[in-house]
Amino acid sequence: MEGGIPEIVIDDGPCSGKTTGISYFVGKLRDIGYRVFVVPEVATMLINPGLLDISSIAAKEPELYYAVEREMFRIQRALRKRFISLAREFPKEKTVILYDRGTMSVGAYLTEEKFARLINEEKTPVAHLRDIYDGVILLVTAADGAERFYTTANNIARRESAEEARSADQRTQKVWSGRDHVYVIDNSTDFEDKLKRAYRAITRILGVPTPIQI
Repeated sequence: MEGGIPEIVIDDGPCSGKTTGISYFVGKLRDIGYRVFVVPEVATMLINPGLLDISSIAAKEPELYYAVEREMFRIQRALRKRFISLAREFPKEKTVILYDRGTMSVGAYLTEEKFARLINEEKTPVAHLRDIYDGVILLVTAADGAERFYTTANNIARRESAEEARSADQRTQKVWSGRDHVYVIDNSTDFEDKLKRAYRAITRILGVPTPIQI
């Protein structure tokens, strides 16, 4: 939380329902009086228009891939700064910032060695990047526990097989481990209840009582 503005990351493995989930969370938070700002996913912003071959770049040009991930990291940090500044323009309102992935997310798509290199170049400790947010909601990929719903058809930037999606999910959970208020929302229930569980975790982070549903 910076300047009294709560910040919550929504992160995931591929095909977890994150896009639908964020829309759901925004609606629920607005219903209880919050002005909600959503910081878009940097990877999607860049991959869809100009980096559709990012998988090929990763396989054939590792240094170029590293440079791309470094720029995504820098853009994410710049967006955070600007959205906090924007939220501060509403001091009389309850505001919250939701991040479609956060600064640590890049660590799930680099080797440990290259992520350490990035952190060293940017002169920012891992603990700072991991702990600057008030909480993290990790939505588990449908490829882990809801396999029949896993698809790449609804996202032009998604190219992972189910096995690769599970691996990305595990790496994402790993980069956020070691901090408080990380909630892993699995596929042990249907999708509607998955989102409800995630929203209850958000209200816990915000310190907002969740109404009992009969």
